[in-house]
Order: sequence, then structure tokens, then C-alpha cells
Amino acid sequence: PNPNPNPNPNPNPNPNPGLTPPAPQPSPWLEARARSYGWVSPTTDTTSLHIATMRPWLLAAAAALPLAAGFSTRVPMRMMSSNEAKPNFFQRAAERFGQAVAKERAASNFPTTPANLEDPGLKVAPMAWKWPPKWPYPLDSFEINNKAELEGDEAAVLVDQLMQGLPPLSETGAATLNRHYARSISGSAKVLVISDSVESAPAVEGANLDVTTHAVDLALLKGGELPFAADSFDHVVLPGGFLRYVTEPTDAFREVWRVVRPGGMAFAWFNNLRATNQIAEASRKESPETFEAVKDNTVKVWQSLNDAQRMWIVGSFFQFSAGTGLGGGDAGWEELKGYELTEEAFEVAASATALDGEEVDVPEVAAAEDDENAVYVVQARKQTPPTAEADPYKSMMYKLALQNTMNEPDRQLISLRLAAEMKRMPLPAGFDKDALVDRWVDAALETNAVLMQMSSVLGPDLRGLLGSLIAPHVASDRPGADLVLANLREGLGLETPGEAFWAPVGEATKSLSPEERVYLLGSFAPYFGEPAAAEALQELPMVLMRATEIVTSKLYPADADMYYEAENPDKPTKGECQTLAADLVLSDYLGSDGTGGSNAQPVTVHLLSAEERAGFLDWLESVDAAEMEQWAVTRRTFKEDALRVHEERLAAKRKAEGGEDAAAEESAAEAADEEPAVEAAAEEPAAEAAAEEPAAEAAAESA
Repeated sequence: PNPNPNPNPNPNPNPNPGLTPPAPQPSPWLEARARSYGWVSPTTDTTSLHIATMRPWLLAAAAALPLAAGFSTRVPMRMMSSNEAKPNFFQRAAERFGQAVAKERAASNFPTTPANLEDPGLKVAPMAWKWPPKWPYPLDSFEINNKAELEGDEAAVLVDQLMQGLPPLSETGAATLNRHYARSISGSAKVLVISDSVESAPAVEGANLDVTTHAVDLALLKGGELPFAADSFDHVVLPGGFLRYVTEPTDAFREVWRVVRPGGMAFAWFNNLRATNQIAEASRKESPETFEAVKDNTVKVWQSLNDAQRMWIVGSFFQFSAGTGLGGGDAGWEELKGYELTEEAFEVAASATALDGEEVDVPEVAAAEDDENAVYVVQARKQTPPTAEADPYKSMMYKLALQNTMNEPDRQLISLRLAAEMKRMPLPAGFDKDALVDRWVDAALETNAVLMQMSSVLGPDLRGLLGSLIAPHVASDRPGADLVLANLREGLGLETPGEAFWAPVGEATKSLSPEERVYLLGSFAPYFGEPAAAEALQELPMVLMRATEIVTSKLYPADADMYYEAENPDKPTKGECQTLAADLVLSDYLGSDGTGGSNAQPVTVHLLSAEERAGFLDWLESVDAAEMEQWAVTRRTFKEDALRVHEERLAAKRKAEGGEDAAAEESAAEAADEEPAVEAAAEEPAAEAAAEEPAAEAAAESA
């Protein structure tokens, strides 16, 4: 139990359902304990006590709710107060708990908001959804009580019971839903309607619409395939019966994505909770068998949530089936929206008209908690695939999203880095960039599967860096991909580091920062995929250890104590000495591309010959200590320097895009600022200029 329960666990409820987690389920222990005290009768349906967004300490309140109405008639005699007119401790506790639960329940639905006059009923815009990096639900969230594998006639009977037990839409609700469809479905569109029952599925109307109806079946609810070719329909409509029974939602929604054409839309609608509960209660009395079938086959996560949270759940089906891109156009779905459709929302939008040049007060639309005609819709558009030729980053983001195995931060970071590598590669005219992206995406997924085993140590930024260094070298068109991955695992410590290479390399670089160690690993591992680099790799551990000794002896005092680095912040640290040595081994022994080219090119493009490698250590011994220290200082600030250069380039680009007038104005301003300096320079004695000539000649000769 929470030692300090807060009677208002959510004092500032966020109206965005994307920030509201699914409700926990009451534990069997709690239910048993409640019944033992007479708080809940054995016939009470505990699912009706599940309150959306309740905290664990409120579970006790859920079990105690029946007490608030008449505790004195149900409490055991040994608990009765001697003064029955005075509420006892349990009654007061039940009342407080009931009030807290009611407050939490009321706060968890949609708030009253200004009406959206252009898009009536819109509650969650594309950029308002918030998602965790991976599938957020416990393993049992989409389990059902009835787990029997049914086939043939028995399956048909069960499906019929499930559909009969669904709450049909009211006439007003059906009309409102069709009014919403009319805004997006028009012309001669081809529409697939997944039908849960004739009564509860309103017809998609339109004079020229080509509508195909496909009944819900158990195979589809378990993520099975639809009997239609890819890109067959302009739109697909999913009903509430599909949403409450689907046990494999990401597979099912991915199948919906498959049959929708690029640019087409999918609509998923469900009835409001108030109407659903009323119809369920009526069904319990009229047809207990149907009621039990519906209850046993409704997934757990759907049973205990309010309408706002159900909207979030359905939105997550889109997100984790093919990605939604948060409006960025880099995933399988885009323009993900959530609607609360009521007759009032359309009437307010129709009646509110703005006069030219005048501001009009936008009326508010109250939450539809008590509106039995409210209908909820979550919809998204299938993204048209971006091409690598137009935008390599979006193309990679899109294809990685469709695989649905990589977290969003990893997907973004590795796509950014790989897209940059592609832009730096000297690709010939007419090169098939989309085929290259396909190979890199497969390789990135394979690499990421290894890196995620180190997710507790490597954050998304380091995984993105290491993945972008490794993935191009494990693509299907590169030889030795298995050796590269094997050495990646060894370098990460997922396998015992070999005494011939990774153990001595690790010893020589043990003071490097995590980022530098990751970069070094990502730079060394690709060489193992190239047979021509075998000789260089065999000698590399010895060379690296000796290079580290040379650099350290020149830059780091042998008698330095534990306070040396803190007292000498301008001097290279031991870690910076090791970093510089590793960089020099990589660039001047192995041979990395120092021309600003791509790390994704085969290592043979810049691998040094044996003759070029032979003099490396002698050269390093001959470098002056002062010059080497300057290298270390430059290496320390290379990120800041790169950022400065990047900002200067952006400023120049903005200046160029600003037009000739803006450029002329800026040039004039610069000229005005420089006039005093130019005049002062012109007045300097000629003798001073003459004295500088020998220095200039010497500098030119040195360069």
C-alpha cells in the first residue's frame, strides 16, 4: 500500500489522451479480500468496478464502492458500531474513497474545449499524440478469457454471439458518423467496410462509391490476412466490434495498412462508454449467454477504460503497426486524428459564421460523457512512400517504421546518420539509391538487434552512432558481414573478448569516454570484413599500445598525481592522450578517409599499404610535443568547432535565400562598420608592411 496516498492523484489532468496510461487491473487477492469482508458479493461483476486511470491505492476504493450505498446491511455483525446512527470507520473510508474515485473518473475524460469550426469534433490533432518509444502494454493486455481455438460451425456461432452483443449506434450517432465520412470519402472511391453486424455498422453512403463489405472473423481478430491484394481500396472502415475483440492489434492494423492505397484513409470508430454500459446491462438480463460471450472475448485493456483512453489505445494501434511520424511524413501512417463526434459539434460549427475583418467568439463544446449519441473516430492516412532520391532520411524513416522493430529515437538517429553518409558517398549518375536504402535498412535492423542487448549501457545517441558506422558494412552487398557483426559483439563484451585483438585494444583505451570507445569500435570492426586488412589488424593491438605510450609520454607527466587533471584543466588528460593515439592509429596506420568522404565506403578505398604503415611509429616518435599537444587541444574542441562552422553555413544559406535586397543591405551595413578599420589600416606606415614581407614569405614556404 502507498504510505502517503494522495486523494487527488492527478490534480492537473492533461486533456491529451496520449499522456494517459492504461488503467491497472484489480488483483485476484484484492477481490478475494473484498468478498471475505462482505464488500463485494460473489455475483458482482468486478469489471464494472474498474475505474479508468485509477492509481494502485484506489483499487481498494473500487472494491469498496458498493459499501457507500449501504454498508450497514452487508458488513459482518462483528464490525457493526454500537451506535448505528453514527457512521463507523469503514463507512467514512468508503465514502472518501468513493469521492476520490469519482473525481478521478470525471477528470479522465475529455474536457470542455473551444469548438473546432473547420473540423467539427476534432479532439486530438496529428501533432498532439504522445507515444512511448516501444509497445507500452503488458503482455496480457490483449488476452481474452475464452482462449479456445474455434473452427467451423462453432466459430461461426461464437462470432454471431459476439456481434449480437455489441451496442448498436443510435440513429443520431449513425447520422453523425456518416456526416463525418462524407467529409473524407467522396467521388468514386473504393471502400472496404469491415462489418461487425448489420445493426451497429452504419452504411457508408455515396452515389458513386464502390463499397465492399467483409464480415469480422476470428482469423482477422488474431491478425490474419485480409483476402484482398495490396493497395486495393481508397478507404477502410473498422467498427467498434473489431476494436474490442482484436487480440493482435498491430498485425491487424498492419494488414489494413497493406490493403489501403497510398493517400487513402482508415477509420476506426467505437460507441461511447455510457451507451455501451447500458446496452451491456440490458444484454445481461435478456441473453446471459451472449453477455458472457462478449465479456469473455473482450480484450482486457478495453474493459476498464473511458472514451478518451480508448481513443489513445486505438491511436497506438496505428502508431505501432506502421508508425505515424507525428506529422513528419516519415512513417506508414500520417495525419493521425481523434474525433469526438456529436450532433452539437456539427451544429456549433454550422451556426458559427465569421464576418470579414471581425473576430467572433468561438463557442465551447462540452465533453460528451453524458451524450448517449456520441461516436468516437480515430483515423489516419496511408503515407505515399518517399523516395531516397528526393529525401534519403525520410525514405529510411519510412522503411524502418514499416518493420516495426526499432524504437522511435533509434530510428530517427540512425536514419539521420545514414542519410548523411549517403549524401557524402561519390555515387555515379543514375545510381539506384532506393535499392541502397533497402540494403541499409535491413542491415540497420540486424545491427540494432545486437545493440539493443546493450540498451541499459548504450543510449539511443550511442546506438545511432555505432549503428551508422556498422550497418553499411553488414549490408547484403558487402563481403564478410558475419565477421563484422561477430567482432561487434566481441567488442561490446557480449562475447568474451579475444586475447589477440579486443582484450589488448580494450586495455590500451580503457580511459576513453563512452562515446570515443563506441566510435573506435565502430571504426575498427568494419575492417574485419575485408581480407586485405588482415595483416594490418594482426599488428594493430601492438601498434595501438605503443602509440598510446608515445603520446602519453609526450603529453602526460609520468609523476602526475590524482589531482593533476583537476589542477591543469588546459592540459590533455590521460583519456585524451589515449583518444589522440587511437585517432592517429586509425588515420595514419589503418588509413581512414581524411577528405570528408563517407565512412560507409568499403575500407579498401582508404586502406594504407604495408609500406605506408611501416614508418608510422617512427614518425610518431619524431613529432614535437608542442605540436602534439596542439593536436590534442584541437581534438578536444572539434565538436564545438564543427557546430560553429555549421552555424556559419546556415547563416550564409539564409543570407543567400533572403534575396538580393537583403544581401545588399547586409553588405552595406558591413561596409559601414568596416570603414574606420580600413581608414586606420591605410594610415599605417609603409615600413611596418615592409617588415612583414619576410614573415609572409616564410609562411608561404611552410605551407
